[in-house]
Amino acid sequence: MLKRILSTVWVLVCAGGVYLYIQYAREREVSKLVADLHSTNESVTLSAITKLRGMGVRAVPYLEEVITEDKDAVARRNAVNVLAASQTFSERSARPLTVALSDPDSDVRHATGYALQAFGQSGKSALPALILAFKREKSSAVRCRLAEALGSVGRNDGETALVLGKALRTDNDVNVRFCAIHALNMPDGDVIVASVAVTALAQFITTLRGANERGAAIDVIRDWREKGRPATPALAYVLHNDKNKALRYGAINALESVGGDDAVRALISALNDGDRDVREFIKRVLNHKLTGLRDRAVPLLKSALKTEKDEKVRQSYQESLKFIDPNLDISR
Repeated sequence: MLKRILSTVWVLVCAGGVYLYIQYAREREVSKLVADLHSTNESVTLSAITKLRGMGVRAVPYLEEVITEDKDAVARRNAVNVLAASQTFSERSARPLTVALSDPDSDVRHATGYALQAFGQSGKSALPALILAFKREKSSAVRCRLAEALGSVGRNDGETALVLGKALRTDNDVNVRFCAIHALNMPDGDVIVASVAVTALAQFITTLRGANERGAAIDVIRDWREKGRPATPALAYVLHNDKNKALRYGAINALESVGGDDAVRALISALNDGDRDVREFIKRVLNHKLTGLRDRAVPLLKSALKTEKDEKVRQSYQESLKFIDPNLDISR
């Protein structure tokens, strides 16, 4: 009996020893890989990042220690890159990333923005810290990255849309404004987010900013589709007043996408555009069956034809009606 007990104890001691050895070996492996994050040899650091990523949450405490305590900015940045490469956001990884948003090194902050952008809405617990970091950030390159992260993490958040809309109005860096525009492309947002985002974009496209910026904003409004209808007056303003032909084309596409009677009226009233190509493009858009504009356009064109006095404009309306339906009787 005693022999059996001693045998069992021996087995348990051996098993415990094996377990402790495995744990020790794992600790050494992680410590060695973390040390490799300090290397200036790119292949060494890439190998360490790949292996640490494969360890999942087991590596997070070690990475957190590097991010929060290590004096080597390269190591801190590489630790953030490990978290980014993991593609899985957890509450355990939230703390080191929110700390890294305040890192004194701009490269570390930039990498953190990239990491949060990669996590998307799963990283929403870090959103308050991300908004604060964006507001206080001095580096335009980092602000741009943080704006893109905001658009990814706060994709359905009203405060995020407000912050990005303000950046669109007030930021002096063109690249940051571009990033804010792209970040506001969140057409799956709810009604409140849509209202805030589309209003900011609508105000922007009527400013004196560069044509490329305003064109990008018009494209984002187009992607909001029906939720972009509050921007119809601004799109109409661009279509009727902007000298840039490409922007007028963009406004036409956006009006087609947002739809509604007001969009159709804006397109109809631009049928007297001085450029023949623009006029022909509007006719084709009004004739689209799939968008439903054709069914709206015919009665609105007929109504406009009854009240219009300018013979040249009337002719344009008649041509559009005939373009939509060659057999249509426009005498009534």
